[in-house]
Amino acid sequence: MRCIYGYKIMTSNNELPKRIVADRDHIMKAILLDLDTMDQDTFIKNLKENHTKYLNMDMVNKKQRKVKMFKLVSVTPWTLYSNEYINANVGDQKKTLSVCAELRKKAAPIWKNAEVDIDSYNEKAKVKNAERLLEWRKAYADKEKTAAELNADLKSVENIKTMKRKDLVHNCGCTPELRDKLTQACTIKELRTWLINQYEKANTSSD
Repeated sequence: MRCIYGYKIMTSNNELPKRIVADRDHIMKAILLDLDTMDQDTFIKNLKENHTKYLNMDMVNKKQRKVKMFKLVSVTPWTLYSNEYINANVGDQKKTLSVCAELRKKAAPIWKNAEVDIDSYNEKAKVKNAERLLEWRKAYADKEKTAAELNADLKSVENIKTMKRKDLVHNCGCTPELRDKLTQACTIKELRTWLINQYEKANTSSD
């Protein structure tokens, strides 16, 4: 380690602590996000006048930023029935893909011709999906991201528009107001719109 103008400089033999690297990366991403929304002169002026905004940013909590993804799955009435049919008719056979496919094929006309109580399976699916949604919300209850953390992960409006459903659902889960209104029935378009609004709102409030 050596000193230049009173500042301690890490030599190449010493790695910076990961938390410091993470915070520097966090701040740089915030600066680049602002750069994407401004022309060069406006950005330079903004940086000179509002540099304290970056200095006072919340520190990165790596445990929060590395939030484990909890998948939100749904089940259809047909899936519930066909699984029951397979379990009832598989006998001594092993449940291989081909065996299950063949049994589902036999179950299909029974379902199509309404030879079973479809309404009861509709109700079972509603109950099962409600249970899974509750489990999903509980899994994300303590995984809230700050606005700065969420924006760093979302990166840009264009990036949000290319996100897959699982990533959209995950980021909504980390945002309380979105988590509480999300259901399995939400479309990808809805999820993207919510996150774009959240992203732009956070950018506006940080100006």
